[in-house]
Amino acid sequence: GPRLLAVMGIASFFVCLVLLENAILQASGREKLTMLTLITGGLVKIAVNWTLVGNHEIGVYGAPIGTLVCYIVMCAMNAFFLRRRPKEPVRVLPALWRAAVSAALMGAVAWGVYHGLATVFSRGGSLSWKFNAAAMLLALILLTVGLRPDPLLTAQRALGAEDAGAGSPVLPGRRGQALAAGFAAIRSAPRAVAALLTVIGSHAVMVSVMAMTPLHLKLLDQHSAMGHHGTDVLAIIGFTISLHIAGMFALSPLFGWLSDRCGRFPVIIGGQLLLLAATAVAGFGQADPGWVTVGLVLLGLGWSASTIAGSTLLSESVPSRSRVMVQGVSDTLMGLSAAAGSVLAGIALAVWGYAGLNLIAAVLVVAVLAAVFTLVRNRREPSPAG
Repeated sequence: GPRLLAVMGIASFFVCLVLLENAILQASGREKLTMLTLITGGLVKIAVNWTLVGNHEIGVYGAPIGTLVCYIVMCAMNAFFLRRRPKEPVRVLPALWRAAVSAALMGAVAWGVYHGLATVFSRGGSLSWKFNAAAMLLALILLTVGLRPDPLLTAQRALGAEDAGAGSPVLPGRRGQALAAGFAAIRSAPRAVAALLTVIGSHAVMVSVMAMTPLHLKLLDQHSAMGHHGTDVLAIIGFTISLHIAGMFALSPLFGWLSDRCGRFPVIIGGQLLLLAATAVAGFGQADPGWVTVGLVLLGLGWSASTIAGSTLLSESVPSRSRVMVQGVSDTLMGLSAAAGSVLAGIALAVWGYAGLNLIAAVLVVAVLAAVFTLVRNRREPSPAG
């Protein structure tokens, strides 16, 4: 509710600072330090969530507090690294005072608009959804009309003009043509097709199982003795999802390193095997929240390995001037697969139960593995060195 958003609002300030500090560290050649702060922040979040979410007096409100503490620690560590060995002096105040003034003005306007609209709509609450819809429509119009000429299409035309001298065709200017060109670039490279199938399939499996796990744990609490021993099901759900998210992102630097060191396809296959193990553990252990949690952690790890290696393989398997369009195709299909997976997962859970849902997810993983093996075996291109 409002209390959760209030804490997350404070955390967003430190999130922005961490992004800025990470950019400075990466630009100064100290990108490995950002990995250290990321891993430390993730461990801090897990520890705080474990302590607070399990407290019956705090419960789910401990999750945003864990996020806040996590980013405070990351912000402090990055600040320490920046001051310890600055290759160039970082002048923060001269760079931030304009942004601070703008933020203060925006905050004042937001406060005034909020209280003004609250006064206007206090007598007719049903009008609030109309205002929200109008605001979103206005934002859509501003983005559609205001971004002229389209920065992406402008950059594409400039790149096409540079490549024209080398015999490369000029990139299409219309969105439909660009999307078609992205699909064409993917179809022309078997490795790109394998990478795209990996990313889409992994994302669909992860979202489908993850989205239904809280509902399954809630139903498990209602139909078993789990809820009769003073166990807070919200704490278990929060802990499970927190560990799942940690699995998704905590080891991403490791999977990136392995992808470079061992090659894209070995990491993709390893990620698919982790997803297969996740569905087996969560499916067969559906009656035990502990095994479900283990399955969700494996699910996050498999998703991380598969998407990191798959996205890298997809990008490097197509010409550089097609990568923006190809990435757009990948992001679009990932979003569609997640949406479809969430809807179909709800139906599967209602008809076949949590074990049936994991069985369907396992079948999808096996299908992706079969497609990847087939494309790798039949491809004429040399295997990437990593």
